[in-house]
Amino acid sequence: MTNYFDLHCHLLPDVDDGPATMADALALAQALVQQGFSTVVATPHYLEDFSQRYQAQIKQQYQLLCEALQEAGVPLHVVLGGEILLTPVLLDLAPQELPFIAGTKSLLLELPLYQALPSYTEQVLFQLQLQGCQPIIAHPERCQALQSDPASLQTLVQLGCLVQVNFTSLSGLYGKRVQRTAKQLLNDGMAHFLASDSHHVKQLQKANLQSLAKQYPLQLLLQENPKALLNNEPVKRMSQNRTPLAALKKLFRL
Repeated sequence: MTNYFDLHCHLLPDVDDGPATMADALALAQALVQQGFSTVVATPHYLEDFSQRYQAQIKQQYQLLCEALQEAGVPLHVVLGGEILLTPVLLDLAPQELPFIAGTKSLLLELPLYQALPSYTEQVLFQLQLQGCQPIIAHPERCQALQSDPASLQTLVQLGCLVQVNFTSLSGLYGKRVQRTAKQLLNDGMAHFLASDSHHVKQLQKANLQSLAKQYPLQLLLQENPKALLNNEPVKRMSQNRTPLAALKKLFRL
C-alpha cells in the first residue's frame, strides 16, 4: 500500500458518465486500491446543473457508496468534490452551491477539450481567487487549445492556478498527442498533481504506476501535494526534468 491520493475520479454510481451501478463502482474502487490508492475524491461532473436536486442526488449516491465500501471491506476513503466546467455562472453562485474539494477552498475546473479557450477564462479564474477559491485546472493535456499553445497554461499558473495531469494520459489512454503533451507538462515542471480521472476499471488497465515512478516524482504528485491540498496547506511545484537536447529542440522548434 502506497497511500496515494486521487484528486479526480468519477467513482459515484449512477450520477454522470462514471459507473452505472454500485457493483461497477465497487470494482473501480477495488482497482484503485490495487494501484496503491487509499483516498479518492469523487468528482462528478458539474456542467450547468448546480441545483439542490442534483447536489442532493450526489450526496445520496456518495452516502450509499461509502456504506457499500464498508460492507464490502474495500479499504478506500472517499471524499466529495466535483469536476466543474469553467463558465461565468460560477461567479454568481453562493459558496454553498460550489462543489469544493472535501471542505477546502479548492475547485477542480475543466476547460473545453475541443474548442478555443473562452475569452472569459482568465477573468473568471482571477475573480474566483478574489473570492477565496483555489482553482485547479483538470487534465490540461487533453485540451486542444493548450496542446497547441502550452504557454497559455503557463499564464494560468502565473495567475495562481494549480495543475492536475491524468496519469492515464501518460500511459497513452487518450492517444499519442495527449501523451506527448502530458509528458511535456511534467518535464517542464508544470504539474502539481497526478490523478486518474477514471470512470471505469478499463481506464486503469493501461496505467502502470510502477513504470511511471521511475520517471516522475509520484510521491510528490500522488501523495504529498494532494495530502497538503486536503489539509489546506501549500503545495510544491515539481522541478523541471528537461534534458539539454530537448531544451534546444524547443528553442529552435525542431
